[in-house]
Amino acid sequence: MNRRRVLLVGDIARDLRRRGLFSRFEAETAQDADEALEKLARIRFDLVLFVSRPPELNGLEFLRALRGSRPAFLPLRATPPDVPVVMISPDRYPAAIEHAKRLGAMACVPEITEALEISTSVLSGLRAS
Repeated sequence: MNRRRVLLVGDIARDLRRRGLFSRFEAETAQDADEALEKLARIRFDLVLFVSRPPELNGLEFLRALRGSRPAFLPLRATPPDVPVVMISPDRYPAAIEHAKRLGAMACVPEITEALEISTSVLSGLRAS
């Protein structure tokens, strides 16, 4: 059976991977949104876990780029644009969370969420995909 592939994006992505939270999955990391979009173009992922810490990374811009249409002359992405995305963000404003969900985030949880809660969000996302 193939293991699900997860892309961990952001400044704590490597730390999450190192702690073994994603040992059940084939986890890769990307330091920033640009690297993530490049990997999503080349490799098929089942879920993206995006850690947003402004101003270094902007999760909303990432979602717009991922979900947006692409010119016909560009090759198709290996990962489909509707891949489930779980956002981890310190932004606790309901309007910002709703905006992220409107742009296609499956869930948006606060930065201080325990590792178990993050893993649960990821697992529920993988079951849905």
